[in-house]
Amino acid sequence: MPALQRNLKLYAIHQIAFQAFFWFPIFFLYYLEIITLKQALFVDAFYYLCVVLLEVPSGYFADRFGRKLTLLISSISLFAAYLCFYTASSFSMFLIAKIFFAIAFSFSSGADTSFFYSSLESLGKQSEYGDREANIQKWSAYVGAGSALIGGFCGSYLGLKSAYLLSMLAALVCVVCSSLFVEPSHKKEQVEHTLAKQINKCLSYLKHPLILWLSAFMVLMTILNHIPYEFYQQYIDLLHIEQITSDQRTPITTGILAAAMNIFAAYFSGKSMKISRRIGVKSFFLSVVSAQTIIITCMAYFLEWWVLVPIILYRVPARILSAPFNQCLAPEIQNEHRSTFLSLISLGSRLAYGLTLMGLTSIVPHNSTGEWAQLSKILQVSSFLGLSGLLVLYYSSGRTRLESRQTS
Repeated sequence: MPALQRNLKLYAIHQIAFQAFFWFPIFFLYYLEIITLKQALFVDAFYYLCVVLLEVPSGYFADRFGRKLTLLISSISLFAAYLCFYTASSFSMFLIAKIFFAIAFSFSSGADTSFFYSSLESLGKQSEYGDREANIQKWSAYVGAGSALIGGFCGSYLGLKSAYLLSMLAALVCVVCSSLFVEPSHKKEQVEHTLAKQINKCLSYLKHPLILWLSAFMVLMTILNHIPYEFYQQYIDLLHIEQITSDQRTPITTGILAAAMNIFAAYFSGKSMKISRRIGVKSFFLSVVSAQTIIITCMAYFLEWWVLVPIILYRVPARILSAPFNQCLAPEIQNEHRSTFLSLISLGSRLAYGLTLMGLTSIVPHNSTGEWAQLSKILQVSSFLGLSGLLVLYYSSGRTRLESRQTS
């Protein structure tokens, strides 16, 4: 029991360090220092398609061989990815870095939630999952704010790649924490002996209207959450901030904005469970989709300074949905299937975004360097996608009995 209790603290440190993205305010600018806009979009699309190959096998690996080993592989791969980014000087090196990145995030996806939920379940504290996860998300966002600010300043004065050096140090913390984890007990013998059988068992959960709706919601939100993430640095660059900030460069501005994003996200993350209980989970989830769609729409149609306000808020929808979503979904999935099922959702989400990104590259001219007309067109298509998805979720929510769900 003391070892499992230690898991709770180590997991919190691991998650906070894992999400210390010093590179967050500069990554796209760093891409464009070395490769073209079209190559940059392809690199990120390549990452998501790599995850397609790894996502479900990694979830099965976690259910079959343990969540501790899976998270350790994830942490080591994260360190390797940052090392490759730091030393990158060509398009091919970015692709190699993205392969390690795909291993890191696919092996973490599903395994982290399952590890934490199973640790709490073994201690008889599974009812505390939502509030504990919300608290971790809150502090992850606060640390993210600090790391973004530091990364922006270091990127401006020490070179953009310095942010990846700092991220390597955070990845080392993840390696240490995951090596100290203790595997929670789970019924390994009930895990299917082949991946195909395990997938088939997990897919059968989608016959439940609530689980199907929640899965579709997460696929849509993954796409919508990543659109501002992918393009906000380029948007800010097009505002020509350097003309009014004297010797301050764009990385500092994006770092300050990223810090502000995370501070707002941290505040609301800590209150996500309270908000979902107050307004109901159906209204909560639909509001999250609406908010992100509005933010993308503002970016799509206006190249104005006031759009920085919704850009600053774009991290809020991404952060606040995690705890209520997992609190709704995790009890519906048996422990021996949970990592695989969550990986299937992540697979569908990342595949959908990867294909969306590939589709968006088709409307960008080969030699484009990121003009406003092209960026606006990309964001307009994304806005239409968000509105369409919102309508589908709204009209299909009646069969899920979401109104009767409680995230307590």
